Amino acid sequence: MYHRLGETDAERQSAYRALFRSRRTARDLTAIREATNKAWVLDDDRCKAQIKAKTVRWSMPLGHGGGIKSAAFRKAPKSMILTQ
Repeated sequence: MYHRLGETDAERQSAYRALFRSRRTARDLTAIREATNKAWVLDDDRCKAQIKAKTVRWSMPLGHGGGIKSAAFRKAPKSMILTQ
Protein backbone atom coordinates (compact mmCIF):
# COMPACT_ATOMS: atom_id res chain seq x y z
CA MET A 1 0.00 0.00 0.00
CA TYR A 2 2.79 2.38 0.88
CA HIS A 3 4.33 2.05 -2.58
CA ARG A 4 1.02 3.04 -4.16
CA LEU A 5 1.22 6.47 -2.49
CA GLY A 6 3.66 7.77 -5.08
CA GLU A 7 6.27 7.08 -7.73
CA THR A 8 9.29 8.22 -5.72
CA ASP A 9 10.34 7.98 -2.08
CA ALA A 10 9.74 11.72 -1.67
CA GLU A 11 6.21 11.50 -3.13
CA ARG A 12 5.34 8.52 -0.94
CA GLN A 13 6.71 10.19 2.18
CA SER A 14 4.79 13.38 1.46
CA ALA A 15 1.54 11.51 0.80
CA TYR A 16 2.00 9.41 3.95
CA ARG A 17 2.56 12.50 6.11
CA ALA A 18 -0.53 14.12 4.60
CA LEU A 19 -2.63 11.22 5.88
CA PHE A 20 -1.93 12.34 9.44
CA ARG A 21 -2.13 16.12 9.10
CA SER A 22 -5.82 16.38 9.81
CA ARG A 23 -7.19 16.14 13.32
CA ARG A 24 -9.06 13.01 14.31
CA THR A 25 -12.30 13.23 16.23
CA ALA A 26 -12.45 11.92 19.78
CA ARG A 27 -14.78 9.18 18.50
CA ASP A 28 -12.25 8.09 15.85
CA LEU A 29 -9.41 8.05 18.38
CA THR A 30 -11.48 5.96 20.78
CA ALA A 31 -12.33 3.48 18.01
CA ILE A 32 -8.66 3.23 16.99
CA ARG A 33 -7.52 2.70 20.59
CA GLU A 34 -10.16 0.06 21.29
CA ALA A 35 -9.44 -1.82 18.08
CA THR A 36 -5.72 -1.73 18.78
CA ASN A 37 -5.95 -2.71 22.44
CA LYS A 38 -8.47 -5.48 21.90
CA ALA A 39 -7.21 -6.77 18.53
CA TRP A 40 -10.47 -5.94 16.74
CA VAL A 41 -10.85 -5.10 13.07
CA LEU A 42 -11.15 -1.37 12.38
CA ASP A 43 -13.23 -1.38 9.20
CA ASP A 44 -16.81 -1.61 8.01
CA ASP A 45 -19.22 -4.37 9.08
CA ARG A 46 -18.78 -6.31 5.83
CA CYS A 47 -15.04 -6.58 6.36
CA LYS A 48 -15.53 -7.53 10.01
CA ALA A 49 -17.89 -10.33 8.98
CA GLN A 50 -15.38 -11.61 6.43
CA ILE A 51 -12.59 -11.65 9.01
CA LYS A 52 -14.80 -13.45 11.52
CA ALA A 53 -15.79 -16.05 8.91
CA LYS A 54 -12.13 -16.78 8.10
CA THR A 55 -10.81 -16.86 11.66
CA VAL A 56 -11.73 -18.47 14.93
CA ARG A 57 -11.87 -15.24 16.88
CA TRP A 58 -14.20 -12.29 17.11
CA SER A 59 -13.18 -9.27 15.08
CA MET A 60 -15.49 -6.79 16.80
CA PRO A 61 -17.08 -6.19 20.20
CA LEU A 62 -20.07 -8.25 21.19
CA GLY A 63 -23.20 -6.75 22.66
CA HIS A 64 -23.70 -7.08 26.37
CA GLY A 65 -26.59 -9.32 27.23
CA GLY A 66 -25.72 -11.12 30.41
CA GLY A 67 -23.65 -14.18 30.96
CA ILE A 68 -24.22 -17.87 31.32
CA LYS A 69 -26.76 -17.19 34.04
CA SER A 70 -28.99 -15.07 31.78
CA ALA A 71 -32.31 -16.33 30.42
CA ALA A 72 -31.18 -15.59 26.84
CA PHE A 73 -28.17 -17.89 27.27
CA ARG A 74 -30.24 -20.71 28.71
CA LYS A 75 -32.78 -20.47 25.86
CA ALA A 76 -30.21 -20.25 23.03
CA PRO A 77 -29.62 -23.40 20.98
CA LYS A 78 -26.29 -25.01 21.83
CA SER A 79 -25.05 -24.71 18.22
CA MET A 80 -25.56 -20.94 18.38
CA ILE A 81 -23.62 -20.65 21.61
CA LEU A 82 -20.64 -22.54 20.22
CA THR A 83 -20.38 -20.36 17.10
CA GLN A 84 -20.39 -17.13 19.02
